[in-house]
Amino acid sequence: MDEAGKVLAKRRLPALCGGQLGQPAALTAAYAAAVRSLIAVFTKLNEQVKTLEEQVREHFGRHPDAEIYRSQPGMGAIAPTSPITRASGKKKVVAARGNLPQSGVAA
Repeated sequence: MDEAGKVLAKRRLPALCGGQLGQPAALTAAYAAAVRSLIAVFTKLNEQVKTLEEQVREHFGRHPDAEIYRSQPGMGAIAPTSPITRASGKKKVVAARGNLPQSGVAA
């Protein structure tokens, strides 16, 4: 850093190390309420995801080809949607019913 840069840094350093700018109390309270609401939504969503995983695991086990999918390395109870999606040529699962015929899982 040249001499001019050092002088500039010395002048700006106190401002950078000083106190933080605050928000009005009403805005801080509004942000806090929004964050609490989001945390509650995400907590409930995580609970629902766990419930859905249990249901998928339970129902997938009833499928006649479940043993074949599970026998493939790296497959879990939920993972079989991935090869079905790839077999259909889609980038993501939009509707499982639409993917099944292309995958050979259903007629």
